[in-house]
Amino acid sequence: MAGLGAYLRLIRPANSLMIGLAVIVGEVVAVGYGVLADTRLTVLGFLSGFLVCSSVMVLNDYFDIEIDRINAPDRPLASGEASPEAALALSAATGLLGVALAALLGPLNLAIAAAFWCLGAAYNWRVKRTGLPGNAIVSASVAIPFVYGAAACGEVTGAAAAFALLAFLSNMGREVAKGIADVEGDAARGVRSAAVAWGPGPAAAMASAFTLAAVAISALPPMAGIVGPYYLPPVIAADAVFVYAVARLLRDPSPASALRVKRLMLAAMALGLIAFLAGAAQP
Repeated sequence: MAGLGAYLRLIRPANSLMIGLAVIVGEVVAVGYGVLADTRLTVLGFLSGFLVCSSVMVLNDYFDIEIDRINAPDRPLASGEASPEAALALSAATGLLGVALAALLGPLNLAIAAAFWCLGAAYNWRVKRTGLPGNAIVSASVAIPFVYGAAACGEVTGAAAAFALLAFLSNMGREVAKGIADVEGDAARGVRSAAVAWGPGPAAAMASAFTLAAVAISALPPMAGIVGPYYLPPVIAADAVFVYAVARLLRDPSPASALRVKRLMLAAMALGLIAFLAGAAQP
């Protein structure tokens, strides 16, 4: 019997936590910090986002067992620490619970949660092999929590839409960079990532273009007056990390370098979440 820790690793707690927090950010930017006093709304939003993401993360490891035996042999399924059957049961349980909680937020949230769970399942089953279309599905799944959170409050604001766009572009950069890190296993399994299709150098340039587009657009929310001044310090920090990551990737587009860069980009995205939350505050 595998330890509980192996199954906890399957849900990728850091990724799922960021999705849950992004839902709360979407709620805050829609109606302000007062929403945090509504425990039911914030807990349902966080848990539904966290659980749907967890379910899809488990499916990712389930369908990627053979790829992970090359790219990441220490992952629970690839290493044999966790069983495929138990992983499927975990994915089903977290997915069903997440969608059920979404239904309590309203029909639009139910539709979004169900649709994106289906997209995540389709991505892991087949669409990942297509390369950029698969990257776009993952990035849309990272972006939609801001809209989902705002929808839970009945008001999808310009700030929520802007944050979703920034999340989409920055995650596209990270997904393309991740493809460079995973190029050996992806090539062996027929995944047509940008790195497999065109090589690490062009893929690094593409990842950089998406990332720098997000950096450039991050200046627009304060110019449009849809965020408060507290948005600026953390977003400047996030942009600095993104620019550093891009420079590093362009200088050395090797798999080992791309692995470090994708971790840097995840840290920058966490800073971006802080910026979005801070931006909802007015002086």
